[in-house]
Amino acid sequence: MGGKEIIFTSDIDGYYELESSRPQPAKNFIPSWYKDGPMHIIDKDMGDHNPISKLIFPFKTYKVCPSFTEVFNEGYVLVAPCDIWFSLRPEQIQCRPSNEKFRVSLHNNNQYVNYLPKGHNVKYLFSLDTGWKCITPKGYSIRYVPLFYNYNPDWHSPYGVVQTDKLHTLNVQLHFTTDKDEILIKQGEPLCYIIPYKREKYNYKFKKPTPKLRSKIQLAEFKVFSKFKSGYLRNS
Repeated sequence: MGGKEIIFTSDIDGYYELESSRPQPAKNFIPSWYKDGPMHIIDKDMGDHNPISKLIFPFKTYKVCPSFTEVFNEGYVLVAPCDIWFSLRPEQIQCRPSNEKFRVSLHNNNQYVNYLPKGHNVKYLFSLDTGWKCITPKGYSIRYVPLFYNYNPDWHSPYGVVQTDKLHTLNVQLHFTTDKDEILIKQGEPLCYIIPYKREKYNYKFKKPTPKLRSKIQLAEFKVFSKFKSGYLRNS
């Protein structure tokens, strides 16, 4: 119980019942390379470092890094509502969803791509209406965040922000960077994260270190680094 309520709905009859196309918690889409990797290294992979014991896990990997740990506990993932075929031959750019109820449109390069700075690798920008609506409480928005750790060489969704307490349609922009002539995005394939947040103004200041601030910082470090294994998760 508790917490703010976020509503996902759709004005397409019957679509709401299709679970494979629903937004899902980010933890459902942890990349396989991340899940398959070790939390600690205790063998020759550390090169010249010799492990001192198999009990204390001296060499940690990314899996115990706080910034990685929190990523997959935040927000939701929008997935492709149906199969979508893209033909990217310069002489004729096309896109065709397997279900015509889902609108996919190409933005003319004069609307966006031609204004990007020199050195960018974006060739085309498509917009996909996922068929979902998101209603957040008053004062709350969502961030569209790329799937940073999927390392998709063909396309990605750029960062964006929408006030979903005012505008509810979930449209995903897609940057195409591929050299391939055609791409197929399959139904249920993850597109991007959406992360709800409260719109607030923040003030920041710089403060000279004081005994109270030092104590606060040291306490936090004691909590994280007082265990050989997963101190951040266990003591935070």
